[in-house]
Amino acid sequence: MIRIGICDDDPGIRKVLHSFCDRYFEGRRYEARHYGSGEEFLERGEETLEETGEKRLPDILLLDVEMGAVDGIQIKHILQRQKREVRILFVTNHEELFRGAYGKYVFGFLTKPLSYEAFAEKMQEVEEDLDQSERYVVRSWKGPEERIRLSGIRYVKADGKYVKLHMESGGETLYDERGIGTWEKLAGADFAMSHKSYLVNLAKVKGIRDEYAVFADGENVKISRRMKMRFRERYLAYILRSAR
Repeated sequence: MIRIGICDDDPGIRKVLHSFCDRYFEGRRYEARHYGSGEEFLERGEETLEETGEKRLPDILLLDVEMGAVDGIQIKHILQRQKREVRILFVTNHEELFRGAYGKYVFGFLTKPLSYEAFAEKMQEVEEDLDQSERYVVRSWKGPEERIRLSGIRYVKADGKYVKLHMESGGETLYDERGIGTWEKLAGADFAMSHKSYLVNLAKVKGIRDEYAVFADGENVKISRRMKMRFRERYLAYILRSAR
């Protein structure tokens, strides 16, 4: 289910955007949450999903450029610094503000007065990109099958013949009975081995320091000498591939 945030200090605009979402997603499940200011979005934009316990921001954020103390451009910068994969569609009255509103995961602008046709065209572009990134694997362990979103995994650690899945949201450690070699094949190009025991989600890496891959909260995993060059190459390739 796609989760949408509507962040605008004008309740009338929020209502119009919500009606556009209802029309666009007719017959499909989606969820929309409203935020009346940038401060409100920063305070409660991240929610805990009941089904997995994972903390997630909206998949798509309809974001007013001009608000109060915290405007849309500032929110975009904060999300980019945190490496949060939120797709942004800006909403604005003034085209001259567009210059500061470009960047990764920014898919364009909706100008006021709002047009459903322009909204639908942009939303289709965002949804196609989202579909490419929302890949899942089925966890193989005791009990019922469980689908795991690959982008929610921070790294996979070998544990004997099994692996531990360390999730970005923290919480309970998940296990899988397949080995780390199998997981390397399952995970695809956005993951790389930093060590014989660690498979790292490159999207979660803030940088490389000495012999470690470092995450945004300061946690790190070891990069072995044997894999150092290959890991750096894969990380650089990821950055270039994901840059917009």
